[in-house]
Amino acid sequence: LLLQQLQFGRYYRSADAEAVSVALDLLRSGRSRSTRRLFVISDGYGAQAAQMAGALLRAQEENVAVCGIGIGWDKLRVEETFNSWVRAAVPAYLPAALRALSEEEADATRSADWARPAVVAGAEQTADKLELESVFSKLRESLKSDIEGNLISSGDDRIVIDVCFLLDVTGSMQSFWNSTKKTIVEIVNTLHDKLTASKDNTVPTADDILTLRFALVGYRDKITGPAPIRVDFDTSPDGILKMLNAARPDGGNADELPEEVVSALRFVTPSSGNLSWEGPIKFVVLITDAPGKGCLCPSSMGGRPGDGETEASTVLRSLRDEDVELTICTLRPQDTQVMVSKFRGWYDRKEPPHSLTEIAMANPSHAKPLHFVFCLDRSGSMSDCWDDVKQKFAEFVQARSRVQAHEDYISAVVFESEAVMGAQGKVKDSPQVTLSVCGGTCYVPALKMAEQQIRAHGTEYRPILIFMTDGENCDGTEEPRRIFDSISSHCASQRVPLDRHLIPYNTDGRNAKFMLNLQDNDCRIHASKSVDDVLAAFNNIAASADTQTKLAENVSSAIADRMTKTIVFDYL
Repeated sequence: LLLQQLQFGRYYRSADAEAVSVALDLLRSGRSRSTRRLFVISDGYGAQAAQMAGALLRAQEENVAVCGIGIGWDKLRVEETFNSWVRAAVPAYLPAALRALSEEEADATRSADWARPAVVAGAEQTADKLELESVFSKLRESLKSDIEGNLISSGDDRIVIDVCFLLDVTGSMQSFWNSTKKTIVEIVNTLHDKLTASKDNTVPTADDILTLRFALVGYRDKITGPAPIRVDFDTSPDGILKMLNAARPDGGNADELPEEVVSALRFVTPSSGNLSWEGPIKFVVLITDAPGKGCLCPSSMGGRPGDGETEASTVLRSLRDEDVELTICTLRPQDTQVMVSKFRGWYDRKEPPHSLTEIAMANPSHAKPLHFVFCLDRSGSMSDCWDDVKQKFAEFVQARSRVQAHEDYISAVVFESEAVMGAQGKVKDSPQVTLSVCGGTCYVPALKMAEQQIRAHGTEYRPILIFMTDGENCDGTEEPRRIFDSISSHCASQRVPLDRHLIPYNTDGRNAKFMLNLQDNDCRIHASKSVDDVLAAFNNIAASADTQTKLAENVSSAIADRMTKTIVFDYL
């Protein structure tokens, strides 16, 4: 009956202080001596600031607990006006917000180290325990329909949540591509499941009140790449899934790793008009393994302090000011830490609170660059094809450069009866083998030198051991197997994954495996009848190592959890 008598929009002056004073008079005239509470439904913009301060002081002196209640999406000031306050995006979420306040204050009486939930962030601790759940249990049911009908004049309680995935699709992402696609699909499914789940009937489910929409933008380095891949917002993720299945990581400047991250972020900014943003809740999830250019990358990658800083800071502040929640999922944190630090400085702010979220996606042991350790047989029997093998080795290095694996390290041990280092260095340095053939075939010196290389580089790289030969081991001992076991044991002790590959050239693969006396299944065989087969083996081994790159466990759930908490605590 009271709510039906409320009339909105007839008055331009908010006499909030007078209202609180009248309510205090009513409470004082009442006979009840139990805990007295006053709930003020307001946007916090009153016309009597000084008087309100006095009214709230009077309430404190008379032991009346005052709680401000803000409802809606407008910029409210309830947290600035009232010591204890709650906000709800729509009336249907008001009971949950009040219950959260009750639980928070109950926790405050039990522990001085209590962690304050974000949904009521700013509510001050009080000495008495508010039991709002019991107070409102009956009121919630009887007034629920009236609250919804009167406080939201539009009658539309649906909330649109827009989630845009901004994905690096340059060649350097090849190592993470399959895992990244899977993670995006899991985020979509997990986010929907988490928001749909309801613990009780007092909180509407996603189907009742939330509309989830997803978009995908893929970007490449603008020097060589095409325009961004674009799938606009849709409630069905089918368009994203179809594009992910069709897209391939490619392009980018083969001579450098940094990408056009800033231009990609500018592209998805709501004010750019490139995507049909609608919702009051907006997310951009940036997934990348590379930093931006200029001031955003380390000096070791050509970073230049101050270069592009004005443009980058403008874009980040635009995202913040347009209320876009930015999450950066880093696949190579060691390369992107400068960029993330810069972004935080431009994006984060205290009032109103806004902070960038960073999530390290890659499994630490798999996020490392690769160390290809080649043992290449250059004995006399290889004389007819050795020059071609060296050429195929050079083509392999070029192929790694094209996918921007510039930080991969290559050690090429060439051997006959002795072993020497034929080439060594990072892919970006284009190491080449130039030595000629000579001598017999002895595996042990080559394997010992390979072991030295793997040990020397510690845990900085993930080692890939490739042994190519066309003949039997001349010394006829068990030493090769012992060295293989030693390499495996060392990597296991360092918790570094090790891949071992054998390329028997122009011979039977089973005989080649017997040559090394390997009695386990850890060493993979790539029988090659021609030098083209050798190159194919090189590239297949690299591709296999790339596809084995794993993301951290439960990363999709972690990302969805962060987003869900932001939606519920900061908005609903």
